Amino acid sequence: LGSFFKGTSVDQNSKFADKDKKIINSTSWPEIFNQKVDISKVNRDSIRPWIETRVNELMDVEDELIPDLVISYLEEQQEQGQSLCPKKITVHITGFLGENAKVFMEELWQILLEAQDSKFGIPNTIINQKREETSTLKELIKEKRIQLEKVK
Repeated sequence: LGSFFKGTSVDQNSKFADKDKKIINSTSWPEIFNQKVDISKVNRDSIRPWIETRVNELMDVEDELIPDLVISYLEEQQEQGQSLCPKKITVHITGFLGENAKVFMEELWQILLEAQDSKFGIPNTIINQKREETSTLKELIKEKRIQLEKVK
């Protein structure tokens, strides 16, 4: 009697299909997205400022929501025991960043790969950026001191 009732399975009914999966499968992705990132090895506090700065550059507007959204996606997938999926995150942020979403995610993925391979979970890109900022500030301070001495 049980085989008498037939219908469609969840997979056969498009109303229940995973929309993200369709988009992911129909889009070409950067090769770098095939590399796995273990977010537990990444110091998320060190990448947060980069995410905020980069999102604001791409949007030409200062926004707190999108960086928080990206960080929450990273943390959520880790908490659920899933490996990070840059393709899924890209699909989710495309509504906000448009075609810049893929560019942003590719850059972020490179930084995450660097971070997981570094000793303290901080990517070399960010370390080098901070060194340059420090060097620039030292030069600026030096110039200001010279100007002050000339005034005296």
